Amino acid sequence: MKMVQLEAENLYAERPKEKEYFLKSYEKCRQKTQPQFNLLKSTPGVKSLLNNACRPYFMLLHMCVMDYHHKNECPYFRWESSSKGDDRSSCKKARAKCYEIDGLPVPENEYFE
Repeated sequence: MKMVQLEAENLYAERPKEKEYFLKSYEKCRQKTQPQFNLLKSTPGVKSLLNNACRPYFMLLHMCVMDYHHKNECPYFRWESSSKGDDRSSCKKARAKCYEIDGLPVPENEYFE
């Protein structure tokens, strides 16, 4: 967990809410994924499938973080419109609202310009 905290400090040095979100999602998923992985590892069929897999624990952890990401209201990383059109104004508004809730200035982002 210390390495994850160091990584978060480097990645999100100027963005405290994003750092907090990153650490919270990792901690929650780590606690959820470890028992699941241990159960999978003890099953003979899955054990043979995971034998040649590249870091299956991290794959499960990543899937858990993505699930956690979808369940939160303001994930700070993604603002997508539910419509099929290319309407970016709703994305900008949702993004600005997330930052406004926490009293942070909205950073400039080339994806929304």
